[in-house]
Amino acid sequence: MPVPEQKVYIGRKGQDSIEFEHERLSLPISPGEETSFTVTIVNYTIPTHVHLAVGRELKDYLSIIKDNPYVRNEERVPVVARLPKDGDGPYTGRVHVISGYGSVKGSFEVVVGGKKVERSEKRERMIERSPIVVEIPRKKIEKVKIRNKSGLRWKLSQLSIPMYLVPPAGITLTILVLLVYIFQFNPSSFTAALLTSILTVLLTFYIFNNYRSRG
Repeated sequence: MPVPEQKVYIGRKGQDSIEFEHERLSLPISPGEETSFTVTIVNYTIPTHVHLAVGRELKDYLSIIKDNPYVRNEERVPVVARLPKDGDGPYTGRVHVISGYGSVKGSFEVVVGGKKVERSEKRERMIERSPIVVEIPRKKIEKVKIRNKSGLRWKLSQLSIPMYLVPPAGITLTILVLLVYIFQFNPSSFTAALLTSILTVLLTFYIFNNYRSRG
């Protein structure tokens, strides 16, 4: 893209008069790009200061490198144009030129942005602008059914032993333990152990029948 240039004539039609070669300058740049143009000031009168200022509409997009040059015959002033990534444009404003120590003012229009962007490039910019969303999968909480405690508990009556069997069973167990003890440590008294066992069995049956008849 050719670099545009603006010429400003001071005092050509009269003392401190201001004329512009172009009434409008267009800077078709894309978001995120930068360009520059030159303002050439041609002076037809005595050396003087010429002041350049950017209008408020373009303050964020134009920067004048030397805004108050002292012009004898000719002076070149560079102007930088920037377009942010999040700005499409076009943005239109004016650049003001003041001569004669503020007595004469003039301005020309500048348009920044408005360049046609290819679809693929525009899509890439939209992807850059769009926030990245990260989805964290949520764990599914399964409901656990808790059975009624009564369904998992055995009834005490189903495991209970009749009370009349407890005494004979205890007596029988005690006597048998004693018999085993006597038999292991006194093998010669086998006959006595046998007789004792018979008596124990008879006693056990007697006690069992006695408790059973009561029940």
